[in-house]
Amino acid sequence: MSLNFKLAISMLFFSAFTFPSIGKAESGLPIYWEKIVVMIEKEVQNNDGTVDTVPHGTGFLFVVDGTTGIFLVTNKHLLSGRNLVFIRFNKLDFDPKKDKVRYHREPCLLIDRDSKPLWKGHPNPNVDVAAIKINQPTAKVDVRQLDYSRLKSFDSLEVGEDVYFFGYPLGILGLKGKGDFPILRSGVVSYKSFELTLIGESIIDSAMFLIDGFSFGGNSGSPVLTRVGNTKAMLVGIIKGHVPDFQTKILKGEHPDTITFEQNAGLAIVISADRIKETLEQFKIKEVPEKK
Repeated sequence: MSLNFKLAISMLFFSAFTFPSIGKAESGLPIYWEKIVVMIEKEVQNNDGTVDTVPHGTGFLFVVDGTTGIFLVTNKHLLSGRNLVFIRFNKLDFDPKKDKVRYHREPCLLIDRDSKPLWKGHPNPNVDVAAIKINQPTAKVDVRQLDYSRLKSFDSLEVGEDVYFFGYPLGILGLKGKGDFPILRSGVVSYKSFELTLIGESIIDSAMFLIDGFSFGGNSGSPVLTRVGNTKAMLVGIIKGHVPDFQTKILKGEHPDTITFEQNAGLAIVISADRIKETLEQFKIKEVPEKK
């Protein structure tokens, strides 16, 4: 698949879900939902010693009652073991005659001077949700934030309910600096777990659900939402990954052997919005100042 074709796909989704159409919107999703989503990048070292930033996953922005500032919500596995990631925003005022690129890349430090993490993960090690308070971007950026009023609880979610998720799968990027627009995918809630569940080699905590929809590398951290009527959408969870399907193939030859490979089973693992709130609530706990 050519890069131009990939760009066409991403621009198609953006135009379909960003701008209100004439008359009743077919999607039923409110505008601006894609603006809560940001791309997370990481640094990689090339063979020649130079360093590049490459797509690493997805996150979304949140404001928390009783706190100040903006928080990035994503998965633990995207932040764990790293000192730094980058967040890519789209600039609010983009002049193609003056600006070479539309995106603005902002560094996000993950550890403090004492090498302690600045981010907080859900206290349950089986819950792959993390959040970090981010600095105000140094440029004007085109974003929105969610708050607690947009959360839908696990108990109120029904099997068979339509859901949607925005993200940056497979590292699809806009060309010629025109901007980064998330891909919209959809599915239905196919399974709800009320207890510890073993999926592949991973133990998943309760209040997790599966959706009949394909999630790929880069979708980790994607917000999952469901619509309420034709004017409102609610956040129901965050993508953790997909269910693997391991296949074994017999290799023909003089000495037959087997090879095992992984396929995407077409089921995405989602952690409920309840766990997102529990993660963010940790930032409301006031730290006791140290005695001098």
